[in-house]
Amino acid sequence: MFLDAPSTHLPPFPLVIRVPFDPADLADAALLDMEAEPETRALVSVTCTLLHGSDHPEFLTEARLARLPALLDAVLTQAEPAASRDLRAVWDFVRECFEVGTPVRTLVLEAVARRSSPRLTAIVNGVNGVNGSERRKRRRR
Repeated sequence: MFLDAPSTHLPPFPLVIRVPFDPADLADAALLDMEAEPETRALVSVTCTLLHGSDHPEFLTEARLARLPALLDAVLTQAEPAASRDLRAVWDFVRECFEVGTPVRTLVLEAVARRSSPRLTAIVNGVNGVNGSERRKRRRR
């Protein structure tokens, strides 16, 4: 979003404004947006949770992880090709950032298994054996 203001209302020097926020607030706010479709709200909440949780494991509390299955189910119940497109985006991120056997990875795989969809299963089975966290490994170098 851009601020469209006349130059007479802007300071004559560069101004940086930092707005601290809790990522949980952002994930929760997505769920409260009644103008968006339920699937969109669920996808935004899952995305916010995974993005922040990938760099801050303490953010992925038991309570937060317990909410993911229902959100993933909402994302995966969309009509095709939306369900496959969104799963591919989520799975690519999860595969890259979370090790095999981690709770997040397990939750995604279980959500896909519940759908019994060959199309969705093919997305995660095609790369399930790949060990994730390549991004973290590169960052440590």
